Amino acid sequence: MSLVSHRVETIKNIGGIEHKMTATGFVYMHMDTAFLITNWHVASGRDPSNRLPILEKNKKGELINYADPQEIIVYFQQDGIRTAIAKRFRLVENGIKHYIEHPKENKVDVVAIPIPITQDELNEIKLFPINDTDFGKYKDEALLFPSSNVSIIGFPYGLTTDRELPIWKTGQIASDFNIDIEGLPKFYIDAATRGGMSGSPVIYRSLSTITRKGLYRSPIQLFLGVYSGRISGDTDIGIVWKRNCLDELFNNK
Repeated sequence: MSLVSHRVETIKNIGGIEHKMTATGFVYMHMDTAFLITNWHVASGRDPSNRLPILEKNKKGELINYADPQEIIVYFQQDGIRTAIAKRFRLVENGIKHYIEHPKENKVDVVAIPIPITQDELNEIKLFPINDTDFGKYKDEALLFPSSNVSIIGFPYGLTTDRELPIWKTGQIASDFNIDIEGLPKFYIDAATRGGMSGSPVIYRSLSTITRKGLYRSPIQLFLGVYSGRISGDTDIGIVWKRNCLDELFNNK
């Protein structure tokens, strides 16, 4: 699962100077096309609650407007090599967005960005689509509850381990998983996440599984959704967009 997450950087060119914002994404295959899944606010550089520009200070203390970045860099694994390789491609060109939004646009903070990779590049890098992962026998039967442990697999502050591998942060489901919040396909988690983890996949893992038929003592891991940040800066309550929002997104394609 550590190979699923990718460190990403969006690029905003201001006056010939490139400013980067770090985040996380993961690969998802749809109709034989590879897509990078990340957050709407990562691709747009805007606050999903009001569409206003994201303003953050850089290392020099300058306040940077990150709205409407032009490009994105994705760090992919190389086959048999212990270093990642960076691929750079456009997010917006001639006013046209190179990413797919949810039917509810910014109200669901998830996008899919087609990954323009040639066959020659596929011989060089490795893709690990999350929907090619075997999530086990009980993936559609497991019951999830508030307090169930989850892992958020991403890059806090852009931090990586060897070979550009991600950091695993642990938390708990903090709302009733089967209930949509505010009529949207999301749930809350309680976790000490940090900036740079937006777009991380959220995984449930357990050595035993509770289903409607009872308890099965069998290891399980589930892809639950896409992490998109905390509800405010002074709380550890974060938002996860449920995995079914990806079906809704691609149906909007």
